[in-house]
Parts: sequence; structure tokens; C-alpha cells
Amino acid sequence: AAAAAAAAGPGSAVAAAQPAAAPAATVIEWKEFTAPDGRKYYYNKTTKESRWTMPDEMKPAAAVAATPATAPSGTSLTAPAATLVGAAGPTAAAAQAALKAVEAARSGAKAGVFVAQPGSIQTGPTPHHATTAEAKDAFKALLNETGVSSTNSWDEVSRAIMADKRFGSLKTLGERKAAFNEFVQQRRKEEAEAARAARMAAKEGFYELLDGCRALDALPKFSRARDELELDPRWLAVASAREREELFEDWVEERARAEKERHRLERKRAQNALRDLLEGASWLVAGTPWRRAQDRLAGVPEFEAVDAAGRLEVFREVMEEVEKREKEAAARAREELVRSERANRAAFRELLADLRARGAVHARSRWREALALVEAEPAYLAVERNTTGSRPRELFEDLLEDMEKAYLEDRAEIKAVVAERGLVVDIDSKLEDFLAALGRAAPAEAAPAGKDGAAADGMDRGDGEGKDVSAGEVTVAQGAQALGAGAEPALPDSIPTQSLQLYFVEQQGLARDEIAKREKEHRYQREDFSRLLRHERRIEAETPWEDAVQLLEKEPEWKELESLEEKRELFDAFIAKLKAKEAERAERKKSRRDDDRSDDERRDRKRHKHKKDRKRHHGDSEDERDGKRDRRSRDRSRSESQRRSVDRARGTSRRRSESRDRRD
Repeated sequence: AAAAAAAAGPGSAVAAAQPAAAPAATVIEWKEFTAPDGRKYYYNKTTKESRWTMPDEMKPAAAVAATPATAPSGTSLTAPAATLVGAAGPTAAAAQAALKAVEAARSGAKAGVFVAQPGSIQTGPTPHHATTAEAKDAFKALLNETGVSSTNSWDEVSRAIMADKRFGSLKTLGERKAAFNEFVQQRRKEEAEAARAARMAAKEGFYELLDGCRALDALPKFSRARDELELDPRWLAVASAREREELFEDWVEERARAEKERHRLERKRAQNALRDLLEGASWLVAGTPWRRAQDRLAGVPEFEAVDAAGRLEVFREVMEEVEKREKEAAARAREELVRSERANRAAFRELLADLRARGAVHARSRWREALALVEAEPAYLAVERNTTGSRPRELFEDLLEDMEKAYLEDRAEIKAVVAERGLVVDIDSKLEDFLAALGRAAPAEAAPAGKDGAAADGMDRGDGEGKDVSAGEVTVAQGAQALGAGAEPALPDSIPTQSLQLYFVEQQGLARDEIAKREKEHRYQREDFSRLLRHERRIEAETPWEDAVQLLEKEPEWKELESLEEKRELFDAFIAKLKAKEAERAERKKSRRDDDRSDDERRDRKRHKHKKDRKRHHGDSEDERDGKRDRRSRDRSRSESQRRSVDRARGTSRRRSESRDRRD
């Protein structure tokens, strides 16, 4: 067992030493073991504690063990009380005596003979136990007091303790052997734990020895440690030189790690101090260059205590934190700004909704009209100051889309009722009559019937002339008279009066557009007829109206202009123009004949003669050439007029179709 303990590993102190003697009537928790170097150590199996000094509880037992005694078998286990001189402490003499006793016991164990501890055998009648558990405890107490170890066998132990009165506590051999095996297993665990504790104690003592050796500070080598410490008991407590060298190498590595950790912690403390200094510096902001920071910190103890690499590392970390804080602050400011501007837009939407509810704006309102209503309002001014999000005009356009959608839904119902009653809105219709025809009362301030409140745009056609009224249709004035007062409304109350006003203005606008188109078409017809007169060379200043009718009545321009009075009016104006031109020409000829015969006149006549010769050479007179040019121009104009008439006819048909679609 001692050889096994010596080879157990670094720091092993004891393999299996015999326990010290104890009084027969007392169970002691502490056990005494001896290391290979002769030092005693003590182990408490309950608290798992080990120590080098003898506990007070064991001192009486140690005194008994020092007294010579004779075992029942005649084998003596007396231990001499010699003194061991060394550095093991005040228990060196007792340790030497116990070591000799253990060696004697080991020699006896090797010889196959177990000897009970002196004074441990109790004679007398076998005690009675109430339970089997109590009997087993008494039997195990016998094994403990007699010093049974994990290496003893049942045969040798039974022969040594059978004289004890407690041996018969268990009646059968099987019960005794089972209790013995349990005791041996438990003792083996205790001895292994004690050996482990001894190894740990030896290892700790070895490390303490190395830590206290100042000679190893400058040159930590094993050979130097051996020369300095080989006589120290803590050095000898480690069983082998190999284990000592391995423990020494571990100690050197651990010492290097500890030194490295110490330097790391010192560097970390210095960096933390520099970090605290930088974090409290008011001049340090995002974007501060490292060179400027170095200049500001030169000579500061916290800065000088850190190496160059550590300074830059701390500066970068602090700058990252500063930039992060500034970014977070900017993000919070942006979020606050977004929330504030969102609240501003919500307040402006509420203002627009209030204008809509009061009828101040509708689906056909324009931004400039709404701006005049809200430009002094705080809600508008707040949105105008916003830097992000929708502008006031965009919010108004969103409202217009909603109102347009609602109006289109209302318009479908209004259109159905208007068609059912055959109502026709013309430029002279009044909103009050339109509302009355639909069973609605006029609002306090009715919208104007047309642009700027005008009934039409320059033509006074009288009631009913702004729009053709076909069979089955009535004007709104006639519809209002026919409906009478107090009639049942034709539309549900869910359709607001504002939608009726918009529909009325829309229909009046269509009527005005139709009138404007007719006027434009009539103007084109007059222009085409005038052009026809200019290009018809057979019509002269003396041509009577009746002859002109015969010459022109088959021309398209004649047929397009329906009013005979207008044709005669344009013809008379054209004849008057021709007569005026002929009178002007005759006046010029007379003036040339009356000129003086001066040199200038002769030169003029020469030029005139030359001009005549040139005309004669070309074969046509001036009048003939003018006539040819007029005929060619008339032909071109006629072709152009015909083409324009066709296009105008097509356009008129298309516009009438579009007008009907818009009214629908």
C-alpha cells in the first residue's frame, strides 16, 4: 500500500497508513495518517478537512497509543517514543512513533496477520440490540476500534475480534461478512479521500515553499530550486523527483500566467483611468482627430501611464461611444421632429375637415381658394414650417380626392333623378329652381350659376335658348313650378346640398361650352363665305345680288351659312369694298395724266415704257395677271375651305357626342 501511495502522482503523501489508536468507548471523527517522509497528518471523514497538527480530540488517544500493550494474539504493537528532529513542527516526535507503529502493522499485514488495537477488545456477555440496524452499527464500531483497514481480509479480522462481546451482535456469518464488506468499502473511500487530501496538502505546501524562495525570483530553474530546498520537509513531502519537477514546471507556468495577468490588470486599470478622463472631457466630440487629442493630453498622468498602443485603443473606443451617443441623440431628435410634424399634419387635416363640413371647400375647389381661408391659421403655419412629409397643398389635394370620390357617388344618384324628371339645366337656369325641382330648399348662400356669377359669356339668348330642350324635357324653372311647394324630396338626405350645387354648376358649364362651340362654328361659316366672295372673279362691283345668288348657291360655303340675311350683309360689304378699290385705282390713273412733263416725268415715262415692254413681252396685262393669281388663290382657298368644312362637320359631330357623354 505504501508503494502504491508513492506512485500515485504529484503531491501524494500517503497511500494507506494504519489509523491511530482510540479509546474503546469513544468514536473519534479524526483519523491519523503518516506521510512517506514521516510527518503525521490528520483527516476528518465528516468535514473532509485535513491538517498537519493533531486535533485536541485525538490527544488522549495518542497518549494511550504511546503506552506498550500486548495484543490478544501475543503480537506487540508498541511504538517507541523517540524524537524526530526536523522542520515538521511540534508533532514531529509523535509522527516518528506513529510511523514505526504503522510500519509494524504493515509488516504484519504483509505476513497475513491482523492484530487488533491495544485495549479495543471488550469482553463480557453479548449485548442485546432492538433492531438489526443497531446490531450492525455495534459490529462496525468494533471493526473501527480494532483498526480494521481496507487491506485486511475477513478471515484474519474475524480471528482477531471474535473474543469481543460485540462480535455476536450479528447472529449469522453472512450478516457479519456483509457488514464487514460494507465497512471495508467505506474505509477504502475514506482512505482514498484522505490520500487525495494529503496529496493536495503536499502540493500546496510545495507551492508555498517555492513561493517563499526568493532565490527563484531571478532564475526559476528546477536545479536551483533543488539545491536550495531539498532538505525542507515540504520538498520531501512530494514522493518522487519526477513529481517535484512536474510540479515545479506547473508552478513556473502558473507564475508566468499570474505575472501576465497582473500586467494585464495594471494595464487595464491605467486604460480605465484614461477612459474616464476622456469621457469627462468636454472638448472631445465626434470627429476629433487623434493628433489633437494627443496634444491636449500630453503631460497628463493618466495619459502618460498608458503605452502608445493602449492610448490609441482607448481613444478609438471612447470616440466610438461619443459618435454612438451623438448618433442616438440625433436619431431621437429626428424622431421627435417626425412626431411633431406628424402632429402638425394631423391638426391641418382636422382644419381641412372642418372647412369641408362647413361647406367652405368642395370637390371643385382650387388650392388658391383654400389658401385664402387657412393661410392665417396656426395649423397651416405649423405644416408650412415642416421640413419633411406632405406639404399643405398635398394634404389639400388628398382631401380633394376624398371629396371627388364622394361627389361621384352622389352624382350618380343625382343624374338618375334628373333624367327621371327630364330636367334640363341651361345657362339661364337658377340654382334655387334646380333645388326646388328636386325637392330641396335653397341654402342660405347659393353658389353662382356660372363663372363669376354670370348666366352666360356674352350671348343673350333668353330663357331656354342656352340648351336645346327636346320632347319630354323641361327646364329647371318649369320643373320647380310643376313640383310645387311642400313636395316630397326626390333625393335622400344623405346627399348633401353641396353635391347638388356642384352638379348644377357642372351642367351650366356644359351648356356654356355648347354655346361657345356654336358661336365658333358660326364664325367659321361667315369667314368661309367671305373667302368665297373674294375668290369668285365673276362677281364684280356692279354684279347684282340676284346674279351672285345664281353664281354661288351651289357652293358648300353658301349652304353652310344658313341665314340669308347674313349672306346678303356679307355680299353688300364685299361689293362696297370692290367699289372703293376701283375708285382708288381710277384716282391714281388720273393723277398720273396730270403730272408735269419734267425730266423726272420723262424718266418716269421711260421706266414706265420699259415696264410695258416687259409686260408685253410676257403677253399678259397687269389685270389679267392679277385675275389669274386671284383664280389660283380662290381655287386653293376653296379646296382648303372644303377640307375645313369636312373637318368641321366631323368635329361638330364629335363635340356633340362628347357633350352628350359629359351630360350623362
